[in-house]
Amino acid sequence: YEDYFRSGFLGPEYDPMCIPDPSKPGFQINDLSLPKSVSAAAVENRKSFLQMIDRRYRTMVEGAEHAQMDGFQTQATKMLLNPAVREAFDLSKEPDKLRDRYGRDAVGQSALMARRLVEAGTRFVTAAGFHSNSWDTHAKNDEGHRDRLCPPLDRTLSTLLDDLKDRGLYDSTIVLAMGEFGRTPFVNNDRGRDHWPNCWSLAIGGGGIAGGRVVGASDADGAQVTSRATSMGDLFATIYKAFGIDWTKEYDTPIGRPIKIANSLEDQTGQPLNELV
Repeated sequence: YEDYFRSGFLGPEYDPMCIPDPSKPGFQINDLSLPKSVSAAAVENRKSFLQMIDRRYRTMVEGAEHAQMDGFQTQATKMLLNPAVREAFDLSKEPDKLRDRYGRDAVGQSALMARRLVEAGTRFVTAAGFHSNSWDTHAKNDEGHRDRLCPPLDRTLSTLLDDLKDRGLYDSTIVLAMGEFGRTPFVNNDRGRDHWPNCWSLAIGGGGIAGGRVVGASDADGAQVTSRATSMGDLFATIYKAFGIDWTKEYDTPIGRPIKIANSLEDQTGQPLNELV
């Protein structure tokens, strides 16, 4: 499942930190805890020793990604030695009633974990409590949505939005609920719905996004867009504008290839949805 979450052309510096299911009994992240036999001072001593060896190595080998490795090591040490990091992942700090409102399953506790991480200063979090193919309902679509998918999504998303507002985080946090395509407007022989990229929808709010609005429309069957078609580039441009980021910017990949950060159809730059920002 973790293979779905990679940084792609941004490079390994931006690879995500994937954690286990926080709803499981005994949940913990082992990499954030020092062995009992190793003190924080010992870690700092080892880091100093490693830096001494690195300085010697760099006089012998040119062109290696030294700066990138320095960044990895510094980040890893800070996470390991900072008690605030471990506390951010500790769901036992949350009231039982709130944990119950989110739901004691992977969906609910992942969203609650996301809120704790945002509150602690994390810039980007994916709450991935659903199994990797949960929404890929090629069979028994009706049962899947009614019994397994929509109830936890409705419960958890509504609780997350309320929780962010209660804590004063909603206006600085964009919440995006989406998939990568829609489902067919017709049912197949297995009572399922297959992949349908022609028309689909998503929900977005917070972070300066104007709420209570519907942008665009489809036909009665949800098969084709009938007005205000929106591309993925338009969505990303909207998010960037809400956060004060220049959506026309290009990013150079590690191999020097320019990539538009709001890349749209036919390699055009997406445009913000003025109805929302």
